[in-house]
Amino acid sequence: MPTVPATTQPKTRDLTADDAPALAMLSLRLGGSETPEQWGAFLRRPRVIALGAIEDGRLVGYAAGEVRGGFGMPGAVAWLEAFGVEVERRGAGVGRLLVADLLQRFAREDATHVYTLVAVHDQVLAPFFRQVGFRDEPLACLGRTL
Repeated sequence: MPTVPATTQPKTRDLTADDAPALAMLSLRLGGSETPEQWGAFLRRPRVIALGAIEDGRLVGYAAGEVRGGFGMPGAVAWLEAFGVEVERRGAGVGRLLVADLLQRFAREDATHVYTLVAVHDQVLAPFFRQVGFRDEPLACLGRTL
């Protein structure tokens, strides 16, 4: 789908629980199913960093995660847990802007590494994250139904 030009350049800003309805609407358009209540609970977690890309006064993308210990790393690591960009804004630098800003924020929180999960056959997110420097890790994602 071609990129639609915006009348202003996107800016990032911190997202709060007040943004949960807009996040849920955008996520739904992108194939997600999170409710405003789920977004609100996520955004209220103590170490979550959530950024929105605002263009012409409207939310056109988001990136969020948190910094915590894990995986035997000597310091804190970050998890990029939520990411999405309006389909018509893809290819216009919105995702790159969000990721760059979020990575800077993770580094300020003393994270030394960042992880994210992408579906194995995802033909959009996996190539995008590789373009912005993410690489396959020597970890296996394991799960089970409860």
